[in-house]
Amino acid sequence: MNNITAHLTPPTPPFPPPILHPRPRRPPPPAHHPIPQQWDSSPPPPPTPPLRPLLRPHPLPDGAFEAPNRSARAICWSARDAFFSCLDTHGIVDSVKDPAAVAAATKHCGTENAALERDCASSWVTYFKQRRVMEYNKKQTLEKLKAEGARSMPEGMGPPQNPGRAA
Repeated sequence: MNNITAHLTPPTPPFPPPILHPRPRRPPPPAHHPIPQQWDSSPPPPPTPPLRPLLRPHPLPDGAFEAPNRSARAICWSARDAFFSCLDTHGIVDSVKDPAAVAAATKHCGTENAALERDCASSWVTYFKQRRVMEYNKKQTLEKLKAEGARSMPEGMGPPQNPGRAA
């Protein structure tokens, strides 16, 4: 029986178990002591300009373009809003096709248009300008229909919202 229990007990290792040490800590960063101005004879460095986010899309190796990040989109939208506000101030709707409106937009809102074209992708600029005209035409059509006595359709009437999905 002594022989059987000897096989059931695990053998003791010939070496001691490893000692686990805590992870070494990094030394604290050195304290920065500014040099007083009377000791520093060099002129102060020029202020660094603020970093501008990605404004123009860069092509990727596969030919697609990098999407703008959130701050670049916000800058683009603020440039769009400033340009459209200037157009509204001067009563200009279509700054793309109408030659007289294009000339007026260039004269009155040239700086805002330059900022829009600088801060947004060219496809976005085209989209924004075309959508502005489309929204204006839609608003005019709805006002014309309302003036003629047209009523809006009750809720639930009209084409289905998601024709591909079963309700």
